[in-house]
Amino acid sequence: MRARSYEYGEGGARHGRGRSRAHALPGLAVLLLMLALAPAPGVRAQDVLEDGVLTVAEAYARALEGNPIYRDILLDSQDLRARRTSALGLEAPTVSYLREGLAGGLDAPGEERWTLSQELPSLPEVMKRRQGFSARLEAAGQSATAARRQLRARVKGAYAEVVYREKIIDLRRNQLELARRADDAVTLRLEMGEAARREKLQSRLNVVAASNDLQEANAAFDRARYGLFALIGLSPDEQEYGVLFSDTLSFDPVDFTQEESLEHLANQPRFLAARARLTAARADLSAESWSLFPALSVSVYKQNYDGQGFDNHGFEIGASLPLFFMPGHRGRVGQARAEVARSQWRQTSELLDMKREIEQAWHGYDASLAVLESLAGESLAQSRELLDLALEGYNAGEAGLIDLITAQQTNLESRLRFLAAIYDFNLRLITLENYLPGELITPVETQAFANEGEF
Repeated sequence: MRARSYEYGEGGARHGRGRSRAHALPGLAVLLLMLALAPAPGVRAQDVLEDGVLTVAEAYARALEGNPIYRDILLDSQDLRARRTSALGLEAPTVSYLREGLAGGLDAPGEERWTLSQELPSLPEVMKRRQGFSARLEAAGQSATAARRQLRARVKGAYAEVVYREKIIDLRRNQLELARRADDAVTLRLEMGEAARREKLQSRLNVVAASNDLQEANAAFDRARYGLFALIGLSPDEQEYGVLFSDTLSFDPVDFTQEESLEHLANQPRFLAARARLTAARADLSAESWSLFPALSVSVYKQNYDGQGFDNHGFEIGASLPLFFMPGHRGRVGQARAEVARSQWRQTSELLDMKREIEQAWHGYDASLAVLESLAGESLAQSRELLDLALEGYNAGEAGLIDLITAQQTNLESRLRFLAAIYDFNLRLITLENYLPGELITPVETQAFANEGEF
């Protein structure tokens, strides 16, 4: 697997070697990358999250401790461990006291007996029940690993959306600034008698539209921010406007084939959990079959026949007589068989779902990379040059207002597409991380923890 790297951060962007279509980013594209992904200025830091900064790693660490869904999944393993001893089928022994001949007076009872009884379930059935619990415990462990990976992806995705929405605000501010500059130019030309009144109205409407777009961008950023806060379980008193999101999700694009991304399917925690649940269902079916094996009941007792003391001893042993044709047993066996079939289909469904997710993420990754390289190569530079020429032409009276607005819109749309491609690129790699041995974007797990339950 060959690697090619884009590194995005405060210091700019660097493009390495990769497939033949890759090419060096021009200087203007580098500048745009810096503008798109550098931390936004003007956000006040407050003393909430260690100097008011929330990184991806910190968000993930908090999510591991505070995400309710993930913590609930972890409790499944604890619950199964606590219930595992019940698979032995051993209940508490029973102590009973018998007294006969009350009519003869308390001094001379007909018989007294103390009895200790214990039920002993079928040993083969107990072994199969234990096997089923062990398989369920394995499934719970694999489910916890899958849930941790999913939580990691959700945190990174939510963080990427926050950064993306934050950069959209920057673009909308730039859009508003350009609209105001155009409005100033129209005002100047109107005062000089070189512009019509309708151009002034059009420019003012353009400023209002840009202002509304900025308000919508701010609202979208707030929704993304609070979505991240809720995901990681951040307490309400820490959900402040001054929280900084300085991490720009630096990543290294890698060249890999679709087949390489699918080769770990059989080792995925989701698949292993489904397979373990199938094993548990089969063990339960076998246990129901072995339940026809007689269970034993053993009792030991001490008796007092003549009132001289409990000097007589005895024991009693019995066996259950299960009948295979009884409705209760037949119903339980049928239910167990249905659960086996259901578990088989769920395992197949998990495999197909993972294959679909990997293929969609891989194709999306490839498409996003192509868009990034196309825009960074020429489109962004050309759209910016078109805007500069349109503004110069309008100021010189060589272009109309419509030409200027069109150039502004073209430049804005190019930058929005580029930023959206970066965001989508991150999301695709984040999805692929769930199915690959290592992390592709901003590693957030320690090596020891990452190896736990990994393939």
